[in-house]
Amino acid sequence: MLEESKPEVTPESKVPTAQEHYERGNEFKKKNLVKAIKEVSEAIEKDWDKAIEEFSEAIRLDPKFAAFYHNSRGIAYYNKGGLDNSIVDYTEAINLDPNNAAAYFNRALTYQDKGDLDSAISDYTHAIGLDLNEVSAYAKRGNSYAAKGDLDNAISDFTRAIDLEPNYAENCNNRGLAYHDKGDLDSAISDYTHAIDMEPKFVGFRVNRGIAYQDRGEPDNAISDFSQAIDIDPYNANAYLQRGNTYYGMGNLDNAISDYTRAIELLYPSYVTAFYNRAKAFEKKGNTARAKADLAEAEMLGHCGDENELRAVLDAFPKTAFL
Repeated sequence: MLEESKPEVTPESKVPTAQEHYERGNEFKKKNLVKAIKEVSEAIEKDWDKAIEEFSEAIRLDPKFAAFYHNSRGIAYYNKGGLDNSIVDYTEAINLDPNNAAAYFNRALTYQDKGDLDSAISDYTHAIGLDLNEVSAYAKRGNSYAAKGDLDNAISDFTRAIDLEPNYAENCNNRGLAYHDKGDLDSAISDYTHAIDMEPKFVGFRVNRGIAYQDRGEPDNAISDFSQAIDIDPYNANAYLQRGNTYYGMGNLDNAISDYTRAIELLYPSYVTAFYNRAKAFEKKGNTARAKADLAEAEMLGHCGDENELRAVLDAFPKTAFL
């Protein structure tokens, strides 16, 4: 949601209540809308139900600022999980004030969360067209384009977001993902590297670069990235899974099985892919009994990969009961 950054609160300072923030916003709205939005945002974060109640009363009593209140109540509904109600309020704010860029942005974010990507892109575009030169507007629209598979437009939006805020690592990572999906591994690795340079302790960026190295046929670099990710976060199951995949591709089946086992330990029973991949490693080592057991577990938990591939592996085993 669009809001100003919050002021730092020192231990000695009095923390205002939701009602006090709301009352301050009520005063500021007449002379300083930016401060009003900040105070309203504070109120919303402290007590969503109270904020909804107060904004509903304000809409009734103060129709002159109804667009502001509808947008604010929409934020409260959004944070409470009432996405449909939030869309109703944002829409009313837009109807009352067609140039309300914040309401367009907030409605777009809500549509995106609901999976209505076309509506989200349309609203982000309206917000940007209303001179909302906001990094998050381009970045969020880029995410929507990427989710639709429109990678060229996604890359264009991420590039604009990076131009506006070069030091935001997530946008470099997201553009890297789009390049990766396009098959432009060099550009993907470059973007992942920039993201890592900005946030070296963020494991996800290293895992993404490791996968790109793996796809580019550089298993040693991939292993290095996955191992560094594990050093930073020993509980990151995806880093173990991806390193296991790389070891498997290198023919190092013992290390692959070890990494798949650790991934399973960390995320059982949700990491079905690790069971399936470990089964393939056991099968390649000739340990049919263990492979069958893992495949049975993968089927029971609901393997989410290529069912035809899974069935082909199953059919390759002798026709005996699973162990």
